[in-house]
Amino acid sequence: MWVRAFPRRALVRIWWLLLSGSFVVGTADLLFGGEPTRLPDTGRMNPLAIVVPSLAGAFGVVLAGTVLAAVRRPYVAADAEALRLRPGIGRTLVLPWQRVAELTLVPIRRRALLLVRCAEAGPDTAPGGARPHWWDQGVLRDARQLRSVEPLNDYDVAIYLDDFVGVPYDLLESLEPYAPDHVLLIDKLD
Repeated sequence: MWVRAFPRRALVRIWWLLLSGSFVVGTADLLFGGEPTRLPDTGRMNPLAIVVPSLAGAFGVVLAGTVLAAVRRPYVAADAEALRLRPGIGRTLVLPWQRVAELTLVPIRRRALLLVRCAEAGPDTAPGGARPHWWDQGVLRDARQLRSVEPLNDYDVAIYLDDFVGVPYDLLESLEPYAPDHVLLIDKLD
């Protein structure tokens, strides 16, 4: 199992979100905090009275997602049977080695990225194991938008390596003893 790095980036996001949320909600409270819940002349609901609670609720939801990202962090582990990885806050994928075709390191804006290409299911591949879906591919979608030199359409899932302790090449090399001969290990960082 790869050792996870300190979640500095997530904690900085939480700090800025708390700071900006406090500023926005505080400013809205100064402007709209004294609004009555009902309009005095008609008795109808005052739409300005829900500005502050709506902003606070929206920042609360975003903050909860950011805290979840700081707690449920990326994960990579391997054994003789499978490669286990969690690219984001979602599920942990268990990919049997027979379903893995390639592991590649690429640079994306001065950050190293591990790309995983799965083999197509066929008679020679192992049954079972997770198949990456849309919600598992958030990092890959972000990388596709940032990468212009070489398209990343052939890959199924990606994970940033700066979330882990160690040099990217050494992290990839630590998977080598577990990967069967048919799995390509490629380093495109240079």
